[in-house]
Amino acid sequence: MLKRCLSATLTVALLASPVLGQVKPSQAKPAASGTAADRDTKPVREYPEILVQATRLEATPLQGGVSTSVITAADIQSRQLRTLQDALALTPGISLAASGPAQNVGVFTRGMDTNKTQFMIDGRRMPTDFAGSFAIQNLTLDNVRQVEFLRGPLSSVQGANAAGGVVNIVTQNGRGLDKPEYVVGFEGGSYNTFREVASARGAVGLFDYSAQFSDLDTSNQRRNNDQQLADFITRDGFQVTKDLYVDLFAYYNYSDVGLPGSQSAPSLTENLLRENWLISPGVTWQTTDWWKQTLFYAHSELRQVASGYSIYSYTPNNRIQVNTEQVDYQSTFQVASKWKIAAGLSLTGNSYWRKPSSGYTAGTKDIQDSQTVVSPFVQTEWEPIEGWTLNGSLRLDHDSDFGTPITWRIGSSYLVPKTDTLLHASYGTSYTPPSPQLIATAFYGNPSLKPEHSSGFDIGVEQPFLGKKLTVGATYFYNDVSGYILSNPLTWMSENIGKVRTQGVELTLTARPIDELTLTGAYTYLDAKNGTEDVRLVRRPRNQFSFTATGKPHKDVTLSIGGLWVVDRQDYDPLTYNQVKISDYFVARITASWQINPRVQVFTRLENAFNAQYEEVAGYPALDQALYGGFKISF
Repeated sequence: MLKRCLSATLTVALLASPVLGQVKPSQAKPAASGTAADRDTKPVREYPEILVQATRLEATPLQGGVSTSVITAADIQSRQLRTLQDALALTPGISLAASGPAQNVGVFTRGMDTNKTQFMIDGRRMPTDFAGSFAIQNLTLDNVRQVEFLRGPLSSVQGANAAGGVVNIVTQNGRGLDKPEYVVGFEGGSYNTFREVASARGAVGLFDYSAQFSDLDTSNQRRNNDQQLADFITRDGFQVTKDLYVDLFAYYNYSDVGLPGSQSAPSLTENLLRENWLISPGVTWQTTDWWKQTLFYAHSELRQVASGYSIYSYTPNNRIQVNTEQVDYQSTFQVASKWKIAAGLSLTGNSYWRKPSSGYTAGTKDIQDSQTVVSPFVQTEWEPIEGWTLNGSLRLDHDSDFGTPITWRIGSSYLVPKTDTLLHASYGTSYTPPSPQLIATAFYGNPSLKPEHSSGFDIGVEQPFLGKKLTVGATYFYNDVSGYILSNPLTWMSENIGKVRTQGVELTLTARPIDELTLTGAYTYLDAKNGTEDVRLVRRPRNQFSFTATGKPHKDVTLSIGGLWVVDRQDYDPLTYNQVKISDYFVARITASWQINPRVQVFTRLENAFNAQYEEVAGYPALDQALYGGFKISF
């Protein structure tokens, strides 16, 4: 019912939106040119023109002093990336491990644990579940301008859960559009898959709006793996004066999925329903020519209902609720023409509980707690000479449960004149508190756990050749984690066991031999080791290769092929729980689209093109070959 209401609401907005009035240049960003279809099929913008927002001081990837990857709307369109999971799968420095289709995904940034990557939408931190993870498989990319992926210890910039990196999703808005844009689309294919999409964005006088709704129904391949997924994002704003802008961001996500279990212990009844919503008003005030202030408040709720578990299951039927409040204030000062400072205060409050509906604690809240974090911060960016940028950040997190850690980071980048060689390096510290699942006795947790502390550095180079038709990059990284939390196999209880080390190399390549063809490739070598027990960390491949080739044999036709080759992994055997090596795999995706006219596009996509039989997590098979197709209408 809720999905139908959201769909109806967006449909009314599409039909009732008035004709766009002209926005004054002083009140808006530069107007977008061309139709939506034209912009979607343009080549990727030149690298320096992309502004990265996740660093708090907006900068290009050449200036930020952070190892950065940006996935643009053009990339999303040409590669037919549907979810955040699709977008991150081919990104250097990150490896994913899903326990089957539509199931939870482990996100390992430079070998660091899942709860050490901070996920954000438009700068708002997304709430996590009891394990400290965010469901990237449920976040769709239909109304996204770009996905920013920053690697390295960034707790001093974005808080505790950024020890491995930060992913910030930047959504579309309607500011500066000369006329409103509407899109409707449909996709269907293998495993009874049906997907509908609708979006609208534009501006009326001083008011701008953007809204997107998508709905997915699929059976997947195994029994009891049906999924229903709905996603809604809206971003509306009002230019009060030429210097004052207010906006309202809202996000809603609904997922209802069957849990088929592992092949050795299948289930025909287990199910997980998850609802996640966030609403956030914000203000941006250009107080003077050299002083800008931003403030936003966000309230989010995660509701999770697990059902269908038998009396033999480890997890009882239960309901989980996680509520998060955020207030973030920032002042940005342009101290000099090449020197900026940002300072502010971030307040976060979490409250959560679990109520089992089966088992010996049925009907009572066997987990209930809250936590507050008060975080003053400061960040600076200085360009002492042309092309050389210095960055620094410092943050204090007063945590109601885990003390008052201080984290810091320094970084630098230099663009060598004449050769356009980019040199970059950084060093930073981070901390990660234990998740509610790790400290709750109901999960065999340990209330005495302390936060993990980490430090890391990277150093890299990027060099264009042949008139920038070819660009290659190489980055070495190293991270140390002390007080690493690991489960004791004898007691089932988590403990701060000692040290973990991750180190490796990221290699990237981008080539455009002709205007109609773009080639990208990435290789990550990773050595991730538990130093206390002298064993490798599971589900982190030692070698990971990825590539994408996107071409336009005709101005209205786009073809793309991408592949991922994962080599040398270890995991826990689902029967013996011993750590064992699991099979390598190569999986490919082929896409094609035809822009019939400026308004109508048809497309098709072949997933797992060579029908690889593989598992990202031992015992949980991935989907076989799957074919999808559909259309998109822009008007």
